[in-house]
Amino acid sequence: MTGAGKALWAIPGGVLLPTREGIACISDTGSAAFETKIASGPAELCASGEGVVVLASRNALVALDPADGRPLWKRRLPSPALAVAVAPGRILALCAERRSAGRLAAFAPQGGKLLWARPIAGTPDPALFVALECAVAVSNGKVLAARLSDGTLRFEAKVPFPGEARLACAEDDDPRRATLLLTAAGGACARIGERGSIVWSVEPEGNAPPAPALLARGVALVVRGAADLLDAQEGLALTRIGSGPPHRAALGEDASVALCDASGAVSLHRLATHLSVVTT
Repeated sequence: MTGAGKALWAIPGGVLLPTREGIACISDTGSAAFETKIASGPAELCASGEGVVVLASRNALVALDPADGRPLWKRRLPSPALAVAVAPGRILALCAERRSAGRLAAFAPQGGKLLWARPIAGTPDPALFVALECAVAVSNGKVLAARLSDGTLRFEAKVPFPGEARLACAEDDDPRRATLLLTAAGGACARIGERGSIVWSVEPEGNAPPAPALLARGVALVVRGAADLLDAQEGLALTRIGSGPPHRAALGEDASVALCDASGAVSLHRLATHLSVVTT
């Protein structure tokens, strides 16, 4: 078994590793669960759920049985996949050729029947989210939300910042609700509402390149002049950590923050219940 790329994808019961001829699964116990050949080549994208593991390889979308890697169905895509996602009753694929219009398609998890497809103006960013009972993507300076049911547009919102923007999403227990944050250069950040309106925004500070906001427990970590923690719902500043932008940043499920500076030193910060930061 020889790996063909840097990607590793966690699935229930193990982890997937692209090989030169397809995909391999290593179980939680460390044993080889299965290895499956894919005619279109090594897997480049992966998503799991709805009883299948979905892989994108070149212009092909392949569904496998997660138990034994058995191929269930295969569908040809109109252009290479930029992102794949799984939603209730839907397998989603966002496709585009370089510098050409994109396409968003939905397939049935069982059988792979094409349920709907819609064009996407411009070349989409290689990210796809499921929120607000929609498939959400960014393309051509706009945030688009297409209904999972039939692909019709729920909203199309203009990105409120110049240049490239990155989207981040935190789902809610209610599938009709979610937190959508857009970030741009310098840590400019805005929340997109359920109807596509701008709920709040913060101006850029510094020249940090665009990076998706990190979300956990209603808190957003955004790199601006330093590492800023914001209330994701209201956009209020909770605290600032450090005196400059970190080299790397991570946000834990408990809203703890790990920062790594340019020298490689790592610090851990915990957000206390009274919103102060405890550094360790």
